[in-house]
Amino acid sequence: MKIISKKIWMLLFLSFCLPSIVFAWPTGHKQWWKKYGILKANENPQVKRANNIFEKILITAGIPDNISPELVIINRNNKPWALALEDGTIVLSKKALDICFMEGEQSSGDARLAFVLGHELAHIKNKDFWHLAAFKTIEDSDLEKDIQQALSDVFKENPSERRKKEIQADSDGLLYAAMAGFHINFLFEHNFFEDWIDQSPDSNAYSQPVHILMKFLNASFGFNHHKYPTAKERAGFLAEYAKSIEENLFQFHFGVRLYQLGKYSDALDLLEQFQQVYYGREIQNNLGLLYYWEGLSTMATYHPQKAYRFKLANIIDTKTMADNLRSRNAQQLDHEFKQQMKKAKRKLSIAHKKAPEYLPALINYSTVLILDGDYTGAVSKLAEAEMIQQNNPHVLMNQAIVKYEQEGFDAAKTLFENLIKNYPDYPDLFYNYGRLLFENGLIKETRANWEIYLNLEGAGVYSDIVRDALSLSAWQPKSYTEGFIAEPPVKIGSSGRKAKQKLPKYHCQPFQNGLYYFNDKTHVLVIENEVNIIIQFLHNQVNLLDFFSTYGKAGQTITHHHQKTLVYQNFAVDVSSNDKVVAIIYF
Repeated sequence: MKIISKKIWMLLFLSFCLPSIVFAWPTGHKQWWKKYGILKANENPQVKRANNIFEKILITAGIPDNISPELVIINRNNKPWALALEDGTIVLSKKALDICFMEGEQSSGDARLAFVLGHELAHIKNKDFWHLAAFKTIEDSDLEKDIQQALSDVFKENPSERRKKEIQADSDGLLYAAMAGFHINFLFEHNFFEDWIDQSPDSNAYSQPVHILMKFLNASFGFNHHKYPTAKERAGFLAEYAKSIEENLFQFHFGVRLYQLGKYSDALDLLEQFQQVYYGREIQNNLGLLYYWEGLSTMATYHPQKAYRFKLANIIDTKTMADNLRSRNAQQLDHEFKQQMKKAKRKLSIAHKKAPEYLPALINYSTVLILDGDYTGAVSKLAEAEMIQQNNPHVLMNQAIVKYEQEGFDAAKTLFENLIKNYPDYPDLFYNYGRLLFENGLIKETRANWEIYLNLEGAGVYSDIVRDALSLSAWQPKSYTEGFIAEPPVKIGSSGRKAKQKLPKYHCQPFQNGLYYFNDKTHVLVIENEVNIIIQFLHNQVNLLDFFSTYGKAGQTITHHHQKTLVYQNFAVDVSSNDKVVAIIYF
């Protein structure tokens, strides 16, 4: 087992196992310039790395606009410092920085420092301060007197409340680090936190200010620092918190599956539940898209021509479902549509703020703005997206649609023709170019493009619109029947009681409105007492060409990461990058 050095233990203990101390300087933190000096990025590569980590954590922490946090690294080598100043500045000593990275691995050092900074930012965000107004320097000869004067009316907070705040700051710090993309598993591997406790410090582990602080608190207020959570307790709380996120990951993954299959209400419910334990950029992006599709479905009930006029870009390509809506008049529906667009914009804006270079949020934001008629706003978001990644087909397609809306057919025609030439397998291009041709009376050309679209994507509301316009028969997709390549352990639509009978040896995890059954090869989701979706991983993977020979082409293809999902009538299959069917999804 890897043993963490005593110095690392000291830093982490002092940073997280004692209540965070916020120092209020009479003239701000620039007093530190005079005594120690501030390290610059061009003087030390670790400072540059720390600044980059700080910027990432700052974004995910969501600090209010009226606070402007800053990271200051003091050129001080004798002891590790991790302090938060009242003005929002976080101060680290060079020794603290060195200790974070002394294990030699940059990625593990990044995670430790991200956690340190996240914890301190959590206190700043929550205005959870210990004000030491007279605490001028770490080595003042009159330090005890200064602390006594500064704390005479401060440390009256209930220890149990302080305990909660420290645990909350730990949890928030861990969450901020995870949302920023740091590998928080480094904090738990090799019993990392337990190693801190194993290295029991001697009396010198506490710095002089901490000795004075504890002595004063005990004498003046009967303060007992043992009532605060210990490092071991905090390690336990953090491990439990990380576990709660992991245990609820099924809500995210099933939410995405349901999203892809057009079951937006169930997907929204699952993702909103998962948001309660993890609210990272991908959650905000997917929730924003769900509100967009709900708004699109609402618009389709009173203005279908506008709703399905273009097939706007979104990173997760889904079909639309516009049924099961209660009867309302057009004015009420228009109001509901606008509210759904507001929700979509808000979620996508949050996702963008959490990670300015997160491309899906920008593309999806532009899609919402186009549907809402805000072409100027869409141009701005698409320009930001283009700076992140040039020649992205989703960005270019939305730009071509905006060009058509603002400047007309001739301005957009060449853009679409070039896109189709460069991305011949992107079905949305053919649908949208066909729409432009149709609106400009070029019926023959419309048919040619829409027939290509149907060949690429045969299912979904847009395909139904094209078939209706071209007077083609409805698509007849394949369904799974007896003798399918893998039989589900329980039938879709079965009751929760039947699922319990059929899956006695499965792990079962309850959630707000259902049950999640799983083992190594099968995952079953029961929502509102009905089996809703099943994912079955294949031990004997099937060659895609052999699968096609039996079941034909899919109605819809969803590309994501390094694989794709082929959607049929009541099932879908995941296909790996080497064209093997690796999983079946029943719905």
